[in-house]
Amino acid sequence: MKSIRHFLLILLHSWMFWIPSATSQHKFEFGVSIEPLVVPVNLGTYVEKGQGYYDINGRGKITQSASAYFTYWPFTSFGISLGAGVRNFRSQIDYIIPDPLYENLEPILEGSYPFSAKGWGPSLSVHFRKEKWRARIGLGMFDLRDQEYTSSSRISGVTIWQSGGEVLVDILRKEKAYWHTAPNSYEFLQLEGQYNIVDNFFIKCGFETTINSPYPYPYTLVISGFTPDTPPQSQVLNDYTMKNTLTSFSFGIGYVLGFGRYNHD
Repeated sequence: MKSIRHFLLILLHSWMFWIPSATSQHKFEFGVSIEPLVVPVNLGTYVEKGQGYYDINGRGKITQSASAYFTYWPFTSFGISLGAGVRNFRSQIDYIIPDPLYENLEPILEGSYPFSAKGWGPSLSVHFRKEKWRARIGLGMFDLRDQEYTSSSRISGVTIWQSGGEVLVDILRKEKAYWHTAPNSYEFLQLEGQYNIVDNFFIKCGFETTINSPYPYPYTLVISGFTPDTPPQSQVLNDYTMKNTLTSFSFGIGYVLGFGRYNHD
């Protein structure tokens, strides 16, 4: 959040050297926006391909973003823009495998993997405007910086015997967390709608989704074996994957300064 505030302060300072008037029908525009709510859609990113016997809690977290862009309107209703943006990325994966005999005891296996990073990058968009409404479709690219995560690759297990020597529980965990790679960039297809509320201020709602998902996966977890509640033969209980994909909705505000008029104005 500090990097976004710093980014906006630089933009506000630069406006002191601008003295254009602003209307919705100028030929050129300089805009800035901030999205205090970037809400991830976790479906498709965190995928369970096994039975889902244990609850693996993977999710993206709400973050923030900001951007600035310069738009040229060759026609009064259609324009193209180049911009730059900054955004935070955060996610978390947690799980607990309780003791199958005594739930009040310590878990037999557990894991917790937070991830955070800051992203910077350019964008290229096509715009449409009509009266108080605007829309945008474009591509945004973010290189990730200041990544924080825990890298792990492990195979471990737990076996519990009954008093007669028969195996009651046999659990094997194979886990790789950011071992081969951690996300280092994202390329998004971006869609956005805006509505002019007063003067040159807009409220906005956006949607974005990644257009590539390179391998290997940042996180995989396979839990196999059996418990007192399953048939007494080894089987895959969980086959969990975090993909290199990301989809989110954003909600925020924007401001536009316009200059330059068409010849017929």
